[in-house]
Amino acid sequence: MRPHHPRGMRTAAREQLKDLGIGTIQDITQKVETLSGQVLALIKRLRTRGLPVVLISHNMPHVFEVADRIHIQRLGRCAGVITPASHTMEEAVAIMTGATTLDGAADGNGTADPA
Repeated sequence: MRPHHPRGMRTAAREQLKDLGIGTIQDITQKVETLSGQVLALIKRLRTRGLPVVLISHNMPHVFEVADRIHIQRLGRCAGVITPASHTMEEAVAIMTGATTLDGAADGNGTADPA
């Protein structure tokens, strides 16, 4: 059963964070933008446990370090799906900016079919 009371939700959140190995958060209600930490290490730990992770980032070195699959968004639409093995960071950025599409056309319309 999921807790619906704010106190119950905070308790459940603390337990989940503790289970993930995150024990440095003093105030469970603090805003996400104020948090920092070893996010990549956490993502790798979760992956070894078989848990899926969605990372939203423009930091291509981080993305390429931990991603199995990269969904590239451009102008609110999926410009393609690549992997770190199939494309370089430079190619990913070119797709993201519209300089190229997955089919190689340099029209920037972002309508290439995913790989």
